[in-house]
Amino acid sequence: MALINQNSVIGVTSITSPGASNVLTVHTNDTTERLRVTTDGLSFSGTNASLDTSGNASFNGNVSIGGTLTYEDVTNIDSIGIITARSHVSIADKIIHTGDTDTALRFPAANTFTVETGGSEAIRVDSSQRLIVGSIQNVNNDQLQINNAGGSNLGISRFADNAGGPDLFLIKSRDTTPGDHTTVADEDVIGQIRFSADDGTNYVEGCRIFAKVNGTVGTNSIPTDLVFGSGTTGTEKLRITSAGQLLIHHDTNVAPDGYESMLQLADDSYQGSSTVWKRAAGSSAGANPALILQKVRGADIDGQGAVSDSDSIGQIRFYGADGTTAIECGNISATVDNTTSTNNVPGKLVFKTAKLQAGSGSPVNPTQAMTIKANHNVEIHDGNIVFETAGTGIDFSANANAAGMTSELLDDYEEGTFTMTVSCGGNTDTEICRYTKVGRVVYIEGHGNDDTANYFNTNSNGTGTSVTITSTLPFTPAATGAIPITVSRTLKGASGFSYERMYIGWRKDSTTMYLGSYANSYYPQNNVVTLNNQTNKTLLFSGSYFV
Repeated sequence: MALINQNSVIGVTSITSPGASNVLTVHTNDTTERLRVTTDGLSFSGTNASLDTSGNASFNGNVSIGGTLTYEDVTNIDSIGIITARSHVSIADKIIHTGDTDTALRFPAANTFTVETGGSEAIRVDSSQRLIVGSIQNVNNDQLQINNAGGSNLGISRFADNAGGPDLFLIKSRDTTPGDHTTVADEDVIGQIRFSADDGTNYVEGCRIFAKVNGTVGTNSIPTDLVFGSGTTGTEKLRITSAGQLLIHHDTNVAPDGYESMLQLADDSYQGSSTVWKRAAGSSAGANPALILQKVRGADIDGQGAVSDSDSIGQIRFYGADGTTAIECGNISATVDNTTSTNNVPGKLVFKTAKLQAGSGSPVNPTQAMTIKANHNVEIHDGNIVFETAGTGIDFSANANAAGMTSELLDDYEEGTFTMTVSCGGNTDTEICRYTKVGRVVYIEGHGNDDTANYFNTNSNGTGTSVTITSTLPFTPAATGAIPITVSRTLKGASGFSYERMYIGWRKDSTTMYLGSYANSYYPQNNVVTLNNQTNKTLLFSGSYFV
């Protein structure tokens, strides 16, 4: 039976009104307070304190829960306003958009968060903190991935009424805490863009672009080169240095002229150290590929300050290594060759080479060998013009031709000597004769005697003395011919003291020389002339023949 008095209800365990006004408490048998009603509301306490109701519960004020709010068989929480959770909201899988149920925030796996649109996954943050856009697959383990079957594009746009454009920053620091600072060092890679493709098994790198520190780092100064590499390891092929140099197939300055040349190509192969300029065109119109060297006077690189006489316009220089350093062995330069005027800069080309000077202790600098002047004259300063292929020479085809012209090519010149032996009355004498060949014409000249006294004698007994010569022409003649002999005294024959006219002759296609007399035969054949009563004679001849 329940007993109700002023301060409690017996049999209901305990309902207590403490001394404080407007307070009602409910206690269990162990005197522990389980429920309190005050002007602030209703509160529960205890390990399993709860409020069970089979109907609806309405609260006009706030409901505060110190522990966990547990619900069973609740499919919806309907809120007119904002639901605020001061700690966590725990869900099993996803949060969906009302009226758009194929758009959701999901938690499909441990440590993984995704965003779905149109029922397909659009963004994923996986357990390795990788942000993957466009697919659920991790490709190549990159921290940010855009993977799409239809097209993967990254657009960065800036819309502003100024000159600035959008930026993409790649930042490198040696500090291990993001946001803190530790300076980078020489040879550090600041950032890179790498290009890979599928070989059927793996994603293989084809080339890369990267920025690399090249020099000492200082405050507000990081000397950096931009490097282009190819292959699976990004082997360097081209570099733009912090000084603006373009280095191809090497990474340091190799200019042998002592200057930091802005364009340098160096490699250990022919292909790697060669350049080609090529133009394809449907007609002959238009400019062809060109290598242009220009010189202006003044400090304005965009100006056209007039050059002056003797100014060097440009040059091509050739170097070779001597085992220790690079030595210049030749150059071609263009130089102003007179006073310049509007639309006219007269020029000349100067060719220089370094001469052979074995054992020289100092570099042998190239000296001027040939110049093509502004008036188109060619000047040879030191050396000869040498035609190394037979049948080549100087072509005079620009000149007017005679009716019987067969050639306008001067293709040969030669000077030399040959010997001629004269025999007379048992005495012999060998003399040196000379020749000069110009094209097809050979000029010969010489003299002969019968002894070292430079003359020959014949007998006076009326029988005569035979004179012969032994010699060969320096070149084979194209036709039979002869040249007269001049003697120091009148010649007489063996009988009757008749006047003898003598000649040096030859036959076609034979180099044998003959001594003949017009009194005996006009055809060179005997190689002997009989003279009588001749003293102190010298045979002299000069003439030419064709080959």
